[in-house]
Amino acid sequence: MIGSMKIDLTRVLSGENLKVGPAIMIVPTINDATTVDLYRQFREAPANCQSRKKNVAIVATGLLNTPDQVSGIGCRRDGNSFEINLETRRFEGPLAGNDPWFALIKMELGSLKQGIYTLAIKERVLRFIDFRHPEHATNSTTTKQHMSFDCI
Repeated sequence: MIGSMKIDLTRVLSGENLKVGPAIMIVPTINDATTVDLYRQFREAPANCQSRKKNVAIVATGLLNTPDQVSGIGCRRDGNSFEINLETRRFEGPLAGNDPWFALIKMELGSLKQGIYTLAIKERVLRFIDFRHPEHATNSTTTKQHMSFDCI
């Protein structure tokens, strides 16, 4: 079965006192917990999939600059495989008054049975030099990360 999944993006500013931790986490959801709350709570146990409970994948970008943009352009499930597609537009010009930030991308995995699953993150990075026009980004590169996790 191939199906679309829900994806959310949270921008974490430097003033929020949260450092970039694990790049990928698989954790159970907690009622009313934000993506930042889950990231803080499970940063020491990033592979914590619990069967028969709702789980989420959280992907943290590296540190970004103020004009950089990140978007989740798609995610899907195919059997025991999940995939998140991201697009990042990086500013490569002079900066003044920069406030570094990073993004947390959350994908709802739902209630999973016991077993081994894989998560692939594909990221397309484009670069732009006029901070007013990120839509003119060029020089595309693509990376792909894989993670296997055991849901117990």
